[in-house]
Order: sequence, then structure tokens, then C-alpha cells
Amino acid sequence: MVETVEFRVTWPTAPPPATGYPLLDDTLGRLKIKIGDTKVATRYRTDNNNEGDELLLPTYELAEWIVANWWPLLYEPRKREDYLDDPDYRSRHWLGAARRGFALPNLWLCPAGDKIEITGSAAQLRFARLQFLDDVDETAIDTAIVCRALRGFVERVLRRLEERGQHATPLHEAWRAICDTDPQAEEYCRLIGALGLSPYEDNPEIDADLDRVCGRLDRALVEDLCQVANEETFASLAERTVAIAATLDAAPVADLGALLAAELPPDRHPDAWQWGNVAARQVRRRLHISDTDPAGGGQFLAALGLDTASPLGIIPRPEEIKGGLRRQNDDRMRVALFEEQRPQRRFTAARAAFLAWAHGGPGDRLMTAAITRPQQASRAFAAELLAPQAFIRTRAANRLLSDPAIQDIAQLLDAPAGAVKYQAQNAHIRVVASHGWGL
Repeated sequence: MVETVEFRVTWPTAPPPATGYPLLDDTLGRLKIKIGDTKVATRYRTDNNNEGDELLLPTYELAEWIVANWWPLLYEPRKREDYLDDPDYRSRHWLGAARRGFALPNLWLCPAGDKIEITGSAAQLRFARLQFLDDVDETAIDTAIVCRALRGFVERVLRRLEERGQHATPLHEAWRAICDTDPQAEEYCRLIGALGLSPYEDNPEIDADLDRVCGRLDRALVEDLCQVANEETFASLAERTVAIAATLDAAPVADLGALLAAELPPDRHPDAWQWGNVAARQVRRRLHISDTDPAGGGQFLAALGLDTASPLGIIPRPEEIKGGLRRQNDDRMRVALFEEQRPQRRFTAARAAFLAWAHGGPGDRLMTAAITRPQQASRAFAAELLAPQAFIRTRAANRLLSDPAIQDIAQLLDAPAGAVKYQAQNAHIRVVASHGWGL
């Protein structure tokens, strides 16, 4: 795992040329963004073949963008897989949004729970007559580490301004508001940031709904809600979350003992799905379940006493939230499942087991569609337990499967067809429509 990120800036020794914009003139510096020990996101080549890894630009604009988006930048996960096409999310998490006419790399900072996933790609900037040379493979770094790097950069720019006699810029004012945030207010700021909003702007309807759920729900449950919702969906998803929490007292009880006997592997993989996959394999070994046994998923659910026979009830179901769980002090948990089809309930129940395991103690959680590390890992965990890649390989001739074959495997495994298809593709099995077989 990569454990360092730097936004390093140095100042030229010669006085910068005057442009008439003191904020820009006084913060002209050389910026180098380094991820880990070797990857430099700012490495470039100009049109006349000069190469370097430090960008000469006014750093005020970048510092201002970081501060304006501080809470979403650190705590707003991706809400959809096609986030690249979401202009609002792009404006808060894509470094290119801070270019303002100057060259910055094609770099994304996407929160994913307690880590931030940084990714980027080479890019040709015609207006700047240079090309950024390196892709940045998706890298998960602890949020605290990224926060320190961004904070250090902003404070260095502020010190530079003060050295040049500027002590009351808009950047100073905005940064002071962040630094003066007390621990209780910071919890609110994180939740609002997770929704993609600024706590320094008026959000009266959101605030009212948030106050209501914070007064009634477990802290982790509210966090899960904010990580999957946005400004438009928050009210309806909050209503559903309250309804789910109300059912947990009467939800069926499962015993986590068989799961807790296996040590949870740490989240130290580049991709969250790898974490879930490794955890599933470890649990299967602990329970002596073969990865080629089509009944293996059922054996896992039975070992925990997870009841998936019927839904707990009917609650209007937005796709973003699948169910809820309550882990108790005695290593038992209650799971609320609402999906009509049993394969989906089995999948969500397996997800609940992973989230309760990863949560590490008593509390409530949601199973959601959020793109955070725990939620992503829970989906991979459930997929590997209910639809093991090793078993799917035994059904694939020449590493090919048709869509009807996927459906047949899903029926045999009592697993969602989408999970089977996902597992087949991760096992490097090509899934084709039936007409693609030339039959």
C-alpha cells in the first residue's frame, strides 16, 4: 500500500514578474505532486521536448480550490460508477477543475470511507503546450495522510502570502473557518461534506433532516446514509433509513461466532474488491468449504444462522439502500432484508456479515450502493462466497460463457445473475450473448 502523498511547493529566488494580480504574483511557485516513493503526477514534457516534474504556476488558485471543497474533497465518495461524467462531482474532486488557465495534472481524489483513492491519467494540454506523461494507477491512501498533505500545502501558500505582506485574503478567511471547527461541528461538516455540500452555506432542509436522523439513529448508520445519498436523494433515503432502523429490534438473529473466529484481513489492497475477495477465501478455509462446491454459499449462511427465507417486510426500496444490520455486544447480529428475490436476499445477508465483521464492535450499518471501501469489499465478499470463481471456471468451456449459461449458473448457486457475471469477468472468462456463439 502507498503510504505517502506530497503537494510540495518551492518559491523562486528571483522576484516574479508583475501581472497586476498580487494573489497570483505572490504565490508563483513550483509545484510537485508525488504519490508514494516513485510516482510523480506532475511529470511533463513540453512541445519543444523539455521535461520536468515541477510546474511553475500561481499556487493561490489551487489552494483556494482545495479549501473551497475541503469537506467533500475528504469525505464525499463516488455516488455512481460513471462519476467521470458527473460535472458536479468533477468540480469537487478533479484537480483539473482548479486549472484556471494553468497546467495541472489529470488527477482525481475520491474518498472511499477512511481512505482516499487517487487516480489519474496522462493528458495532453494543448493550451499549455505540454503533456503529462504518467498514468496514476488507483491508489488508496489513508484519509488522514491526504489531509495532512493538503493542509501542509495550503498553509505553505498562506505563509508565502504573509511573507509578501498579505494577511487578509479570501483564502485566509476560508481557511480560518476550517481551522476553527470544533470536534462536534467537525462531525456535522464531515456528514455534509459526504453529501457533496459545504457546511458554510445554508442547507436548511438538509439540516432539518440531518438533525432528525442524528437524534434517532446510530452514528455509523447516519454516516452510511450520507455516503450513499446526495442533496436530491437525502430526504427519501433518510426516511428509508429510519424505517429500516425501526425494524432491527425484531429482525432475525444471526451468530457471528463462526466468522469472528477467522481474523479479518487488513484493508491493504489497491482495490477494495481484493480485500473482500481475500476475506471470503479466508472464511471458506476456516469453515472447510470448498471453492468448487455449489452449495458452499449455503453452508456459509447456515454456519451463521442467517435467515434468508423471506423478506422482513415491504419498505419502499430505492436502489441505493439494500438493508440494515445491528451488531450486538454478544457477537450476534440482527439483519433486516427486504428484497423480494431470495438470491438477492442471500447476497445482502452475506454483505451484512462482512460489514458487521469489519465494523469491529456493536452498532448499526446499512448495506448500500455507495462506492466506499467497506461497501465495495462487502459486495466482493458476498460474490465470492455465493458464486466462487473456481466453481464458475469449471462451467466455462474455453473461458467462454453465454448469457443463458450465466443464468443457469446463477440458478444453481441461488445467487444473483449479476454477481455471477461479475465473478466470471474477474476470472477472465468472456461473457457473450448467445447469438455470439454462432449457434
